[in-house]
Amino acid sequence: MHWPNCAQWLISQPMDGRQHRHREEKTGALDAFLARCVMAALRGGEAPDWPSDLSVKDDESVARIAFHGVALLLVENGGMSEGWPEAVAQEVREEARRQSFWETSHRQTIAALIASFHANGVDASVTKGTALAYSVYRHPATRRRGDTDIVIVSGSKRKARTALRQCNFAPCQDARPLQESWQASAPPNFTHQVDLHWRINASAAIAQRLEATSPFDRTIALEGLSRQARGLAPSDNLILTCINRTAHHALGYMQGGETHFEGDRLIWATDIDLITKAFGTDEWDGLVRNAEASRTSAVLASGLGFAQRVCGTAIPQDVMMRLAGSAGQDDVAAILDPDFSRRRLWLDLAASPTLGAKAAQLRFALFPSARFLRARFPEQAHWPVPVLAVRRIVSGASKLLRSRS
Repeated sequence: MHWPNCAQWLISQPMDGRQHRHREEKTGALDAFLARCVMAALRGGEAPDWPSDLSVKDDESVARIAFHGVALLLVENGGMSEGWPEAVAQEVREEARRQSFWETSHRQTIAALIASFHANGVDASVTKGTALAYSVYRHPATRRRGDTDIVIVSGSKRKARTALRQCNFAPCQDARPLQESWQASAPPNFTHQVDLHWRINASAAIAQRLEATSPFDRTIALEGLSRQARGLAPSDNLILTCINRTAHHALGYMQGGETHFEGDRLIWATDIDLITKAFGTDEWDGLVRNAEASRTSAVLASGLGFAQRVCGTAIPQDVMMRLAGSAGQDDVAAILDPDFSRRRLWLDLAASPTLGAKAAQLRFALFPSARFLRARFPEQAHWPVPVLAVRRIVSGASKLLRSRS
């Protein structure tokens, strides 16, 4: 058994957002160019030429386009001009082709699961990417995603899990208090993941605020997905999209064994643009009222501003003013602040309705699984689990001391 040097793990800290800024600066020019391409695709304008002074390698360009999730959007809607590097253009077209085939398989898989939920007496609502793919996108495959989020509105956990197993899904990650991930394979070589949620958000405190606005009373039919499928209304998914963006900026997300701190994905700006395209005065007013009631004004304003900057999305000035006026210190943005993890835990405990739910929250916070710890510290994944647990405690204490200094 290999035990790490004590001084090494006591003083070394996981990378945070500041340490990733150099990478964001390196890709900034590429992101700005891709934003212009997306705008051309959305507005039917002429796609910009590939910049001659863009100092990014071909494989880095391909990876960045994959990060933004816009390959099929660019290919289908004229967002790529001639003159792109051949290797980049070829790989983007291939990614778009794979995306189309994956969507066909994914729709069949999710439609069968929804039918199984229905047969087992489980009321489920599709949210986020898949709900938007089948409500605001002309072609669902254009909405790139790696999974489908489903909230169990009513029905037991046992029945929901039975329905998943009947459709050949199996658990693929450690369960969290309010979320489980399940995976199924389909020919020719596709993998389909479902993130099953017991509440509308993985944070009980945020879920409590969102559910107070009764989003499940506003669900819509997703007939392109399934005759039995229902999903959150686009305006409610808009708020979820903005929360996700803020969470990715503040808390990071795991990809390829590394923690990334980025939330400005162009596919999310596209979501916001397409959702709000159909808004009239009543829809804007309802959105602002729901944001005020759920205390998501700050994250919503930030997301709308992002789409306005990169896609030219038309946002009424009075909407931004109202959101700015109602954004307070108790906004969801504060819950997601990485410097307030202890406060977030207490809020989640307070928002958990039963003793069992509170115990699950506390157990997950105090005794995370080996998989969670290895993902938290990927460079030290080979260390013994007890050492990783101690390092996590030391890291948290260090953050607390820095926040008070």
